[in-house]
Amino acid sequence: LASRAAGSESDLDPEAAALNERLVEWRRERAAADGVAAYTIAHNATLVEMARRRPTSLADLAAVKGFGAGRAERFAEELLPLLRGENG
Repeated sequence: LASRAAGSESDLDPEAAALNERLVEWRRERAAADGVAAYTIAHNATLVEMARRRPTSLADLAAVKGFGAGRAERFAEELLPLLRGENG
């Protein structure tokens, strides 16, 4: 049970929890634009890990478990500003 909690939204600090909500919204919009299911963009646990780690570079983004280099390259232009707290 503890291992599940470690990858859940419930253990995020308030800033990371707010970031996770923005990531979920981004994923919803990206999936709709691409005509795919949201989980094909990123799983919930991957978004939680992004919110927790707050990657700042393409390499950091690619290192997030469940994301990888291909997705990092595809989505970095959208995700890195969001992860830095920039709007737009």
